[in-house]
Amino acid sequence: MVDKIDKRAVNAILYGVSASVRKLFGAGADAVMRIAGPMVLEEFEKQGIKFEGKTSSEISDELKKAMLESGMCDEISIEETDTHYNVNIKGCSFWETTMSLRELGISPFACPFANLAMTLLEKNTGQVTTIEKIEPAGDAASLVSLKKV
Repeated sequence: MVDKIDKRAVNAILYGVSASVRKLFGAGADAVMRIAGPMVLEEFEKQGIKFEGKTSSEISDELKKAMLESGMCDEISIEETDTHYNVNIKGCSFWETTMSLRELGISPFACPFANLAMTLLEKNTGQVTTIEKIEPAGDAASLVSLKKV
């Protein structure tokens, strides 16, 4: 059995699912993906990856450890302000998908980092958030801005 999947295959699947969900549900796709975050978290936990932090700093450390070990990105951090959590991702494994969706005019609403960070912050801190924006922040880098609600 192969231990590693070619990221091109994962990007193709994520692209197809994202574009299809947006085509099917329009702007409602954002709500569909909100449901995905807890399911992704549940699957990580089934695989023995636990996220225990209670503060944004602890959650950032836990998320960084899991994402780097899994090869999903090269760097990730969460910075908290009074009104937002800003998730900075560098070396994103899904960069090609992000850019391809943008070419179609589709925001990368299915961003695994955004959905997982939003779920973790809400579950562990009790702070409800919404994805305000996901935008490129350099080569293979993105900024996910989660607004506190």
